[in-house]
Amino acid sequence: MSEDRLDRVSRLSHAAKERSDTSFAAAQRAITSLDARGKQVTFTTVATEAKVSLSYLYKTEVLADRIRELRGSRRATRSHAEAPSSDKSLLTKLNAAAQRVAQLEAENAQLQRENRSLLSRLMNKP
Repeated sequence: MSEDRLDRVSRLSHAAKERSDTSFAAAQRAITSLDARGKQVTFTTVATEAKVSLSYLYKTEVLADRIRELRGSRRATRSHAEAPSSDKSLLTKLNAAAQRVAQLEAENAQLQRENRSLLSRLMNKP
């Protein structure tokens, strides 16, 4: 690889790491802020406040675990008199789940294509 290309790859890797760090920090701030204000800490509320994708939160184990932990503690302290989820809320959850399923199916299809390609290359080696 040429030195120029190595330099570009290095800069791109650095920029990607910075974006990841920025997203992580924004999500952590959103979780802390929502919790401090007594708001519901859910994947959707954190994603909206931090301006990150739902899939990013689900894929980042530390953040996902923290959200689940806070979501669970809020559920445990909820009043029994509180109304069950509304139709709109359930529809939002269903849409989020359907979107995640579609993303996972696309990722799965891509990985299957890559596996077939790699297997084909392996089988064609002399």
